[in-house]
Amino acid sequence: MAPALPVGFVDLPRAHGLWEQKVNIIGIVVDIFAPSKTRGRTDWMVTFTLQDSYWRESPHMSGEGLSCRFFTQENCLPLIKSTGDVVVLQNIKIKEWNGVRIALSTRGTLWHVLSREEKFIPKSLPNTRPLSKDQLSYAIQIGGGEDLAALMAQDTISTRTPAVPLKPTNSSPPTSAWVNTSQNQHREKFSLLQDLYLPSGGQLCFKDLMGEVRKIYPDGSKTQLYVTDYTSNKKLYDYSHGCDGEGREGDQFSYIPTSSSKWPGPWGKMTLQITVWGSQSYFVNSKVNVGDYVSLQNVHIKCSPYGLIEGALRDDPKFPEKLLVVCLQPRIHAPDERLKNLLKRRKVYESTARRHRHAIPKDEPTTRHKRPIQDAEEEKENITVEEIQKPMNKKQRKKEKRKQKKLAEQQSANPENISSNSHVTTNNVDIPCTPLSTILDPSFLLGTTPKGTEFSAPFDNCCYRLKIRVIDFLPDHLEDLCQPYIESDYDYISSDSDSGSSSSSSSSSSSYSALPNDIDSITHNKRWEWRFALLVEDATPQPKTSNKERIILYVAQGDGDYLLNMEAEDLRRKPQALTQLREKLFVLWGDLEEQKRERDREQDPAAAGDDLGMKLTQRPLEVKSRAFECLVKEFGIRKRGVSDEKDPTKLWERRFRLYGTRIM
Repeated sequence: MAPALPVGFVDLPRAHGLWEQKVNIIGIVVDIFAPSKTRGRTDWMVTFTLQDSYWRESPHMSGEGLSCRFFTQENCLPLIKSTGDVVVLQNIKIKEWNGVRIALSTRGTLWHVLSREEKFIPKSLPNTRPLSKDQLSYAIQIGGGEDLAALMAQDTISTRTPAVPLKPTNSSPPTSAWVNTSQNQHREKFSLLQDLYLPSGGQLCFKDLMGEVRKIYPDGSKTQLYVTDYTSNKKLYDYSHGCDGEGREGDQFSYIPTSSSKWPGPWGKMTLQITVWGSQSYFVNSKVNVGDYVSLQNVHIKCSPYGLIEGALRDDPKFPEKLLVVCLQPRIHAPDERLKNLLKRRKVYESTARRHRHAIPKDEPTTRHKRPIQDAEEEKENITVEEIQKPMNKKQRKKEKRKQKKLAEQQSANPENISSNSHVTTNNVDIPCTPLSTILDPSFLLGTTPKGTEFSAPFDNCCYRLKIRVIDFLPDHLEDLCQPYIESDYDYISSDSDSGSSSSSSSSSSSYSALPNDIDSITHNKRWEWRFALLVEDATPQPKTSNKERIILYVAQGDGDYLLNMEAEDLRRKPQALTQLREKLFVLWGDLEEQKRERDREQDPAAAGDDLGMKLTQRPLEVKSRAFECLVKEFGIRKRGVSDEKDPTKLWERRFRLYGTRIM
């Protein structure tokens, strides 16, 4: 069983999916290239590959592990000696490089390297905060130092991590750095509001906090920020039910629109007022809204003129450009246990407030603050050629249609020489192409236990490369390929016991279970995602006497974003996005949509009822679209209303989902 990850860290498969996000990861080096100097620059580069038990056990991950690349000065490169070393990376960004996801270093990336040969004594980037006990214990355990990790759990080994260079002296053995000779170890700076206290005797107190923003009041060069984590402290201001909030909503010049003069909650002594200065104040005014979850670092805890606890947040004098305010999103930062606990406390408070008929904290939609002119100009400069490229006109569209039809006729005449559509690519070329007939063969799911007992599985969690062509799709109208849903922060704090799904490929349906009838009238927390299905047939060479196999291929959520290189949105209100989508899908399925429109004029599209398979399989079209290669992952879902425990294969429905495929 894999050890539990430290707070704030994610496993490598999850990090691989957090594109354009900064993550904290720990892994074992399984491959490394020697450092080299970049061309024309003074920086150096080193590339290595990390692996963990989650990566090895995941059926959806290919390759040895997650590739990591550092660009920095030679003396700041991670000191990795060989494979088997454990590397801890903090604030490293997941990017896409030549179609492959990699972890790329930034200016704020920190590293720690632990080697078994050196008894797991960490070597760290200079001036880096040492690893916590949990982080160090996890790194040692996955590196094979179980005995050392057990000693750490008994507090017999210090967690202090000396920075490089680390050279043992003649008077002390190399292991002396692990001896706990002082009780004044580095204490955790993170604190809940209930644990805050007023410092005495002129002492300075700095804490890291996490909470929900309940009020923002810009005031000249500073900003008053009101934050709660739904814990009580008798030294905080008491907001009684129905009272007006302190200060004023908006700003002194009324540039920022107001929503309500009353305190939005929570009631009681649960909210801390923090005065934010400098560049941190600018960030709060331009990027933070009421209802956002934020992580605040190095907040100065002090006494207010009224004898209560208040906070102050200023720029770091050593690193003035460093941001000490970080906006958190539950769907992205869900692995952080502190954020999960915050959401749970908020949910408990809402239940209590409803019982007492008190208003609950409401995330009112606020107008995003105006961006400076400089930001707007930078956004204009970043517009790509693809974004300003006009769609094909009628003449160009007819020309492209004739070209597609000619290629399709050539493929039909010579099935042995079927060429793939070069405008459709995949992000993993290592997966071999498998005929669809092989996957759908009943013997494909047969297996044998170590004792020789034969069994039949309902599905197989595997990834394939298929050569197929699209012959139909649902919904029938392109405007319906994007569907709305209501996003709730509590969707990400459900217990593991509630997630007894068949496969990680199946998306969570908690957000769709209680959609109101008037969802079109909702604007706040309404999100859009791709949700459609393709009926595809095998395009690999087959004997003339055999029928071509067909399956329903689902496209959903981020897989649709990657396929179309477009974000999901309300296509009925965005005609330009709809036109762009039509041009994209024309590359994938040719004139399929036009044929569907002509056919639907002649017959009733509702004749097949609500069954998706009936709608797709009973309405054939004479389609001559080009074949293409794509990546498909197989998974299973439980059938509704079926409880036959004698034959487990009848409890599950076999499904296929598109992933890792893009229309160029």
